[in-house]
Amino acid sequence: MVTAEKNKHTGPGKLQKLPDGSTLMFNFDVDSAQLKVEHQRFLEQNVISAANANPNGLRVVIGGQADRLGDSAHNVALSNRRIEAITIFLKQRKPRYAWDFVGFGEGTGESNAERAGDKDNTRDDLFRSVIIEVLKPGRPIPPKPSIPKTFPKKPNVSPRALPRSPNQDTCVPARNCPTSKNFSVQLMVGVTAGEILEAAFFTFLIKDLDNRLECLYLLRGGGLANPGLPANVALVGKPSNFHLDNAIKVTNFGPVGGISSLTVPVSPLPSQNITFFSVLSFSHHQTDSIIPSGLVTITKFDTGPVSIPGVGIHGGEFKAAGGLCRGEFGASRS
Repeated sequence: MVTAEKNKHTGPGKLQKLPDGSTLMFNFDVDSAQLKVEHQRFLEQNVISAANANPNGLRVVIGGQADRLGDSAHNVALSNRRIEAITIFLKQRKPRYAWDFVGFGEGTGESNAERAGDKDNTRDDLFRSVIIEVLKPGRPIPPKPSIPKTFPKKPNVSPRALPRSPNQDTCVPARNCPTSKNFSVQLMVGVTAGEILEAAFFTFLIKDLDNRLECLYLLRGGGLANPGLPANVALVGKPSNFHLDNAIKVTNFGPVGGISSLTVPVSPLPSQNITFFSVLSFSHHQTDSIIPSGLVTITKFDTGPVSIPGVGIHGGEFKAAGGLCRGEFGASRS
């Protein structure tokens, strides 16, 4: 989410020639794609003049990037708007010219900043940038700039994209997880044991869809079931998406939850059961409290190809396992 600094004016536009022959146009205003006078002057003197000298067309490669004040989706969209601002400016100046534009929006601008000499990633003016290179027709497109593997933490900024490697510890404590309003929940395994009165143990995977983080949850308690078989198992259902009105962390669900279902077997094979209804519900709370501030209820919740037969109602403690959120590829963390 963009902070209160949205659209903050940052001064004149700046330019820097890079060793590979491309040019960095940087110091855009915060959350703005508007070209500054200095940027327009550069395009006139270098790109338009090159087009005048090459009437058969030019290939213009443009890579837009943003600072760390927005989430990943916002930053990619802003990067693409900065690319579009350049293409619109050039088309307006030479509307019938054979432009060949190649653009890519990279989200946060670590790669542009690093190529401009910002090794410790402290200059956000370099992050709010567009890298541009003019190529003659037929020349191959240079590779996209690589993003560094690790970044130092910068205080007072919102989550930033981090790459994931097989050897990288991607778990972070709950206090460092970002917030979101968009999630999914998926049953991983459920086990009940007893006759009519049952003990129950379920595990669920909840994913933060905005920041690409996930957290494993345990539902431990008991309930009622009919018929009362000695033991039952449910396995790997499909994820269900849900949306909250207030943003919370992926680790802030619970402390209570419950699941109920009516499943009828149609053959001896558990994968051929028919589930008439299945409802999952669990509470959620704000970061500074464990008192529930809301309830998530998902009807037609998928309990997987192997489902507990009969009528069952189970509930109890719903808690994040270990209090950690784990990042998928490209996950955002504080």
